[in-house]
Amino acid sequence: MKINNTIRKLLLFIIAPLLTITLITACGSDDDGPVTPPPSSDLNLVELAQSDDDFSILVDVIVDLGLVETLESGDYTVFAPTNAAFNALPEGVLESLTEEQLLDIVTFHVTEGSVPSTALQAQQDVEMLNEENTLVQSSAAGVIVNGSSNVVKADLEATNGYIHGIDEVLLPRDIRIALEIPNLVDVAEEAGAFTTLIDLVESVGLTTTLQYLGPYTAFAPTDEAFEALFAEVDPGSLTEEQITFILTYHVIAGPGIASGDLAPEQAVESANEELLYITSDEENGVVVNGNSTVVDADVEASNGIIHVVDNVLLPNAFLNTVQVAQKNYNFTQLVELIVQADLVEAVASQEFTVFAPTNDAFADLFAEVDPGSLTAEQVEEILLYHTIPGETIASGDLQAQQAVPSTTDENLYITVNGDVVVNGNSTVVAADVASSNGIIHAVDTVLLPNAFVDITAIAQKNYDLTSLVGLLVDFDLVTTLQGDGPFTVFAPTNAAFDAISDVVGGLTNDQIVEVLTYHVLAANVESGDIMPPQTVEMLNEQDITINVDNGTVTITDAAGGTAEVVVADQVGTNGVVHIIDAVLIPELGDGNGGVDGELITNGDFESGRAPWTEGAGEIREEGGNSFFFADVLTAGNPWDVNLSQVVEIVEGENYILEFDASTGAGNTRTMIAGIGQNEAPFDANVKTVNLTDQTQRFTLELTADFGTANSRVLFDMGAETGVVVIDNVSLVQGGEGSSNGNGGDIAEPNAAAPTPPARDAEDVISIYSDSYSNIDVTSFATEWSQGSLVGEVEIADGDNVLLYDIGNFIGIQLDSAIDLTEFTHMSFDYWVADESVGAGAVLNPKLSNHGNLPEQDGETSAIGSVNPVDTVGEWVSFDVALDDFTAESASGELDRESIYQILFTTAGTIRYVYIDNIYFYNE
Repeated sequence: MKINNTIRKLLLFIIAPLLTITLITACGSDDDGPVTPPPSSDLNLVELAQSDDDFSILVDVIVDLGLVETLESGDYTVFAPTNAAFNALPEGVLESLTEEQLLDIVTFHVTEGSVPSTALQAQQDVEMLNEENTLVQSSAAGVIVNGSSNVVKADLEATNGYIHGIDEVLLPRDIRIALEIPNLVDVAEEAGAFTTLIDLVESVGLTTTLQYLGPYTAFAPTDEAFEALFAEVDPGSLTEEQITFILTYHVIAGPGIASGDLAPEQAVESANEELLYITSDEENGVVVNGNSTVVDADVEASNGIIHVVDNVLLPNAFLNTVQVAQKNYNFTQLVELIVQADLVEAVASQEFTVFAPTNDAFADLFAEVDPGSLTAEQVEEILLYHTIPGETIASGDLQAQQAVPSTTDENLYITVNGDVVVNGNSTVVAADVASSNGIIHAVDTVLLPNAFVDITAIAQKNYDLTSLVGLLVDFDLVTTLQGDGPFTVFAPTNAAFDAISDVVGGLTNDQIVEVLTYHVLAANVESGDIMPPQTVEMLNEQDITINVDNGTVTITDAAGGTAEVVVADQVGTNGVVHIIDAVLIPELGDGNGGVDGELITNGDFESGRAPWTEGAGEIREEGGNSFFFADVLTAGNPWDVNLSQVVEIVEGENYILEFDASTGAGNTRTMIAGIGQNEAPFDANVKTVNLTDQTQRFTLELTADFGTANSRVLFDMGAETGVVVIDNVSLVQGGEGSSNGNGGDIAEPNAAAPTPPARDAEDVISIYSDSYSNIDVTSFATEWSQGSLVGEVEIADGDNVLLYDIGNFIGIQLDSAIDLTEFTHMSFDYWVADESVGAGAVLNPKLSNHGNLPEQDGETSAIGSVNPVDTVGEWVSFDVALDDFTAESASGELDRESIYQILFTTAGTIRYVYIDNIYFYNE
């Protein structure tokens, strides 16, 4: 039998609790502990006892037994019961004892050698003159003998030893049996059927623990049970630590558990901290770990209860994975299927990590699938899909996300976010159950290979396809794709959707459905079936072209963009899924109105949707992302350094141009962006944007004052020196528009915001103000904002303010948390630039303690203040007491000592807002 090498380490933690389970205490006549009188230099042990009236009964017995000379001549330590201890014996017991029994009792209180209390260890077995051991425990609280007799007078020193006065008479084995108060070991010895168990207990030094501590519930294997075990395992191969580990697995600390108190099923922790699985029913009686039957129950002892069992209980370290599963009544269905599939030897003999479905998990599956309809091969495939070969993967070793090949070579998709979840729907309910050849994690749902599920379930498994799955649910396409099919789905990854997130946000519901159905083919096409180049019609009745080059499958969409198949041939019951690295874009109609189709997408230049012309600069790639980079060395005309893409523009139509841009580290500069003609007279509608060394998302709304097929999106950057980086460009027809770069209905401030009053530095935390020292800010427009920072604008000479296209909300992320506990107010100045603001519009500040950290999932709590907007075109000062902020999230009140984020949220028709002087102060 293979023994787990970690057992020695485990024993260091397991044996100690068992050996010290009883609280070690000692008390004297008051709360100061045992009384220690001054030493006597001229009295022997008997004389010293005679000098103390508290030992008169003991002295009388010693004299009557003729032990005076013995105790005067030898070197001894006596644990001497006080008169009160003798008087506490049941009435008539002392008088009924024979001379032989009294001699047994007295010699059970005496040990050879002089042992002061300072020489005692924390715990030791001490052999007494009657050749029985006592259990002596010593701690700062005092000394206790046999678990219940306290030393109340310590270290009475005689010429030939020590007396320790105790408050309870120690009873040797024969007396305990005569008085019908045998302990667990006494009962086992009297029964005569547990010689192997008693010998093993003695060999590892557990005898006195089981005699005098407790209470315990002990499952006692018979001699026949040990014979059966030792026929398979050489007992000589077991170390003392391993024997101790096995023996303590048979003991439950705490009040004795009678068989009549058992529920039908219970998992109870043993003294070695590993679970025992106990079942009780009329048909089978009491069974432990699935294979050990209680053949004699409820044998009472003074310190617990014994249940006799017919098999030795073995901890997990001595068992293979199948045997560990057999113990647990939650895995009976799993074990039955393993046996039926003839997989016992395979699972028991190789290293595996097993995700083990519970009985309830199989019951849920079999409520939907008739188990009789599954072939032996199918059952085997399902079972092996729950195993990872050649590895022991503990839950603590898991990353946030990992795709791990199962024994069937098909991936298991595992995520960790508090819970461990497999394939998106199966939660680990009990982790890290180790065996001699691996580890078991119990799961609450049966994991099914692709061949047993439809294409929607294949996508749902994969944490990298959650964006696609969410859209299919939101737009009621799941039922369609769960139909008979066949279907071929080209499934874009989350990263693919993230790359066009701003575009998706501008599409109507009809257009999103158009995009999703453009990824589905009403046929089953595996990679080996492709005859390149192959043009096929998708569910939305538009074509894609599939090509294969050196084994790589690529797809070209209606806009000329390409996507690569990164994972092929995920075959399900009604079709196949191929995972792709970009979203396919069809030709989009008007849908529900509002957006008339996307003209430019995938501005990171990876798809090559249309040729870009560059007056200077280059395409660079970092971390798998490509972007446009230019370094203007000489300032001149703006168009001297130009990036543009040809696109058709319709006169009078509105357009939304979005892009990410930044400049070099520590610098700022401007750039012109917009739409224009690509031929004379080169009319254009443009805006100037302010770039910083932090990447910003810009959204420009434009109205075309011209219209030609030979038009373009343009970026002119030659007017100033410095680096320009442009990425993620998108042009969409729609929006409210504005002409000639004037900003539409934007009324710019004509003066600086009011200057804040002078305050002591310790009374101000400034986020953005020229009047105070500002703290570090990670971003003034976080990536999760639904609006954007248009830029930093100089209103007056040397006075800058923030201009936001505020959308639904803007988030400001601080570098580190600020403590507002001692601060009283929040203040900021704002200028609403929209000339027409609807009734009920608000610009509300909000504070959150969510740090946008990996271990946090969403906002933990927040507070906010309602700020109605009834003034436009002039500066308004917001100054509100923090105590007036109210709860803005379900978690209720906010702890103000750890603020990571400041948000500005809107309602109504507000878009463009200038903001300055954001700070907190203590009044």
